[in-house]
Amino acid sequence: KEKNKALQYIGAPSYDDILFAVYGKPRAGKDSGYNTLKRKMRKQLLECMFGNFSFPKSMVDAASTRASHPMSFTDANGSFSKNDWGKSINITCALVRKYYKQQTKEDIQLELDEKRAERDYLYGRLLAVADKLEKTAMYKADKKDERSTNALRLMSAFSVKPYSTWGNLFNQLIPYKNQLGGASYYQSIIDSIMVLFEDDEYEDNSPLSPLYLLGFSAQSRALKKDNKNKK
Repeated sequence: KEKNKALQYIGAPSYDDILFAVYGKPRAGKDSGYNTLKRKMRKQLLECMFGNFSFPKSMVDAASTRASHPMSFTDANGSFSKNDWGKSINITCALVRKYYKQQTKEDIQLELDEKRAERDYLYGRLLAVADKLEKTAMYKADKKDERSTNALRLMSAFSVKPYSTWGNLFNQLIPYKNQLGGASYYQSIIDSIMVLFEDDEYEDNSPLSPLYLLGFSAQSRALKKDNKNKK
């Protein structure tokens, strides 16, 4: 029998996908409140599609806030649900791209843009590298990386105060870097990101815009793809 495999595709998220990203899953049983939200959101999205209305910023912000709290995504046992959170990230990035396109006319590319120098995008990339570095060290230590990383546990704080949170996170990476013999590969990526910050933008501790999730997602995929190529 063939094993179940996850299939990747590029496409627009469905109504239900967007509902999941913005409001989460319905409660067990008959959730009348959730169904009311569902009808209201479908009406808004239909107006966007056929009534020439802009995509609602409130939906983008709500989905971004949910995606920035990975530990809130749990399975039936109360454990962190990596699949649900990953799904939320992907859907939210689609919404963010749509919003930026209607506001700036820019079609942000899906692949990693190593020349993009917005503060929010760069901080998202740094978070992705920290997450991958720690995962790699954990896997080499006990051949599994099931535990959530410090990067994910600090993601909500990182989105609100990136500069101070990155300082704490970078210090927490030290033992994992030592496990990897200095982690020169990951450190070189961090260094290449750091030099792209404009003057004083790195020290800016104000909240990140949803654009940081695009940087995080693109960098995460690039690292995963690079790892497959090495294998």
